[in-house]
This record gives sequence, structure tokens and C-alpha cells, in this order.
Amino acid sequence: MNKNDNFKVRDYAPDKDYDTLTNWFSKLDDGKGWIAPDKNWLENGLIIDGYCAAFLHLAKTGKGKNNFGYLWPIVSNIESNVMKRDRALDILLKNMTKYAENKNCNFLYTTISTPALIKRLNTRHNMLIAETNMTSLVLPLGSQDNISLECMVNDEYIEHFPESK
Repeated sequence: MNKNDNFKVRDYAPDKDYDTLTNWFSKLDDGKGWIAPDKNWLENGLIIDGYCAAFLHLAKTGKGKNNFGYLWPIVSNIESNVMKRDRALDILLKNMTKYAENKNCNFLYTTISTPALIKRLNTRHNMLIAETNMTSLVLPLGSQDNISLECMVNDEYIEHFPESK
């Protein structure tokens, strides 16, 4: 790490950081924006102020151990300095790996579509590519009040989801 960078990884605080995260999502995809995940869906998050955030959802299998972590979402502030953001993201992801190990995860799993992030995770963070042709499916269960699945759905499919009716 460059001694001028001074990156500090800290726990994501929903009440303090959600507006920032929503802003970062809104500027993705050449300014067209993405919908941020619902505030209640973001747990076990780490953030580097001004640069990036990532979240780990723990899945318990077997006898209650955290056997794997689902790494999603990973988002960066595209308005930050690109070189510093590059270093910050690597530091954040290394910290997320340590976090998962401390939670007794046997492996991390993620589903992403951003080519640069796929390459980064594969080459810099040793994540293995397990699938290249995947379709995401969602089954809404129970009450859909106050739930939006829009952040998980491509625009071409959103009309089939409860919140669009």
C-alpha cells in the first residue's frame, strides 16, 4: 500500500452508509445507474470511505457452521480517483476474505457480470471461475410488501415481478 493512501477498512453501518451506497449504485453503467439492494439485505459489510464496499452473506449448512459466504454486492465509487480506487478495492477484498475465514467459511461464492471485476477476483484474489453461462432465477415467497427485487432483475424481466404490478 502506498503510504499516502491511508485506507481504513471498517464495518458497514447501514444508518450512516446506505445513502452513500445508493449514490454509488446510481452512477454505475455509464450514468444510467443501478438500483441499490434493499437496506435490510446488506449484512456483514465492509467499506472504505469514499472508495468501495462489499458484503458477505453467510450460509449455514451441516451442523450450523458457516460453510460458505456469498459475496454480493461489491460496489465502488466511480467518481473516486481510479488508481486509489484500484488499490482500495484490492485491500477491501483481502479484508473480506479474512472476514470469511474468521467466520469459518470453507469457500466464497459470487455471481457477477462485470468483466473487470471477474478478472480482478480471478487474477488478483485467486477466485476460480466456476461458471460462465448462468441464468439467475428468483422465486418471490410470502408477502412482497416493502420488498423490491428490482436490484436483482434486468429491465427486460422486471414486468414479471410483484412490485411492477
